[in-house]
Amino acid sequence: MPAARDLDPSASPAHFFGAEVRRAREAAGMTLADLGAIVPCDASTVSRIESGLLSPAERFASACDEAFPQMGGWFTRFYANSPRWDGRYPRWFVDWVDAERRATVLRTWQPLLVPGLLQTPEYARALFKAWQTTED
Repeated sequence: MPAARDLDPSASPAHFFGAEVRRAREAAGMTLADLGAIVPCDASTVSRIESGLLSPAERFASACDEAFPQMGGWFTRFYANSPRWDGRYPRWFVDWVDAERRATVLRTWQPLLVPGLLQTPEYARALFKAWQTTED
């Protein structure tokens, strides 16, 4: 059996969730297959979730609450209240972060708006005032 992957619970909700699933499973004396039978999914899926490599489905979180009632519904609450399961950035944005990291020049063309670094304080105030909406 391969060694358990070290997790950094502060890296993402998936890592924190995985660390808590592993901790609860081991405290209950369950194997990956035991938890997989309850969830239901295979042991490799449980392993990937525990390793932070796979974000859980809501169904998995609910099943963990049933498997570990001593946690008081923590898994479902954490799942529902964690906005960024993708890591530091949403999945759709990762390519942009990589492209910006490799870029040597950044150019912008905005015919209707002066870019932020070139804005005067008066211009920025005028933009904010124009974008304000009134609530009825």
